[in-house]
Amino acid sequence: MPRLDWLDKLIEFVKYVVDRFYPERCLPAPDMISRGIGDLCVNAFGPDRFYLELVDHPNELRLLLRQITDVYLRWNQAQQEAMPRFQGGYCNQYGIWCPGTCIRFQEDYAMNISPAMFKEFLLPGLQKVITTFDYQTLHTHSGCPELAEWMLDADGLKCIEVTIDPSGPTIEDSVPLWNRILDNMCLIITGPVTHQQLDM
Repeated sequence: MPRLDWLDKLIEFVKYVVDRFYPERCLPAPDMISRGIGDLCVNAFGPDRFYLELVDHPNELRLLLRQITDVYLRWNQAQQEAMPRFQGGYCNQYGIWCPGTCIRFQEDYAMNISPAMFKEFLLPGLQKVITTFDYQTLHTHSGCPELAEWMLDADGLKCIEVTIDPSGPTIEDSVPLWNRILDNMCLIITGPVTHQQLDM
């Protein structure tokens, strides 16, 4: 059973922000809570051990990921319950208002596993995250477009965000994938661009 002392402190901070700054000076947004269910598991194990567990103890890891998913959802829901709705909705971490509950999640460490492992171990929990919240944004990187590719057909996913990596593919090379994302859902692009790239 996870210790919830830090969650109590987080909710205390959310209430502090709401009491002192809402709505005149800010709209609070949910904290990302160690990013995502897989990333949270990696942070608990350490990357080396996590990747080995995928092969050495797959059944135990699947069970742990289900438990982490439930805890992750509880933590995120607790935050939104502490926040007043604004015009019937909430703001996400990008400052975008959503007419319902929202979450921003990521799975950066998934770049080191195969599509089959992603589908088997992480996708069930991610699908549960997606169905629990009205509006969801999955954070990805242009340098690792595989995650966006794998999530294109995720049932109910509303938005994919792509952070432009300076060492990743060019923006011109990324546009075809971005257009495919836009065929299915909303797209947020963050990062430095030139005026010419912005016009494109």
